[in-house]
Amino acid sequence: MKRAYTVLVSLLLIACSKDNKANSDSFQHELVDLGKNKISTYFMEKNSDYLVVLVSGLADDHQVWQKKKVAERIAENTSVLLYDRGGYGKSTLENGPRDIPNLSSELELVIGKFAKGRKVILIGHSVGGLVIRDYAVKYPDRVAGLVFVDTSHEYYNKPDQAMEDQVYKAFVSAYGENSGAAKEAQQLLEDFDYMGHIGMLPHIPVFAITSMKKDQANNASDEAYGKTRQDWFDAHELLKRNTSDFVHLTTTASGHNIMLEEPTLVISAFSQLLGKL
Repeated sequence: MKRAYTVLVSLLLIACSKDNKANSDSFQHELVDLGKNKISTYFMEKNSDYLVVLVSGLADDHQVWQKKKVAERIAENTSVLLYDRGGYGKSTLENGPRDIPNLSSELELVIGKFAKGRKVILIGHSVGGLVIRDYAVKYPDRVAGLVFVDTSHEYYNKPDQAMEDQVYKAFVSAYGENSGAAKEAQQLLEDFDYMGHIGMLPHIPVFAITSMKKDQANNASDEAYGKTRQDWFDAHELLKRNTSDFVHLTTTASGHNIMLEEPTLVISAFSQLLGKL
């Protein structure tokens, strides 16, 4: 089991450290002062009925949505907001735990600067899926729909203290002790416990995309958690409770980073969701 943890952490670091930076020139950059910290935002206004916000996973900044032009494609007809959570990119980091409640509160403040009264469509990858899920439960009247891209889920993700410590130490080594990635990794145990008690999603359309590919990273994840790809699928199936319209898509063509390996699938899911509103 310890070897599986080591392999999984190594693969996480490799996936998040690829030198494949995206160009954000097409989006208007603004450093938003939230009081405790300043958040780097990238915005494209199309005066659409909804604001689309893309939320990255652990150790990824906003650029992960631009490497394969997912953000640009979505922004062709809708207003899109990208942002870096505290401690990522140009965003500063305040003192205090970087847990899911604080991350979703940060998201609420950022959305408040750009929504202009509009409801939001949230797209979240991996741990970003936890953030948008918590946000939707807390602010159901502000969310029109959700797209989960291979989201983390407490049914599958059950790290022990040794695993959290290993991930944290690896991220400290790679990004620094005061990085957003390290601070968020330090809260993994608490976050998955918290997510088990937040309640169901609101009565809105939801898309979930699940990687069923048996690649090195997914195999290492299954081994580390003592789970299977079927357990990963079943975890995402739990998201449909109370939703008005749930669509569950699977793929064996891409691994965990679906927006990089199969970007058209994410764009298609968003387009289908938008068509339901």
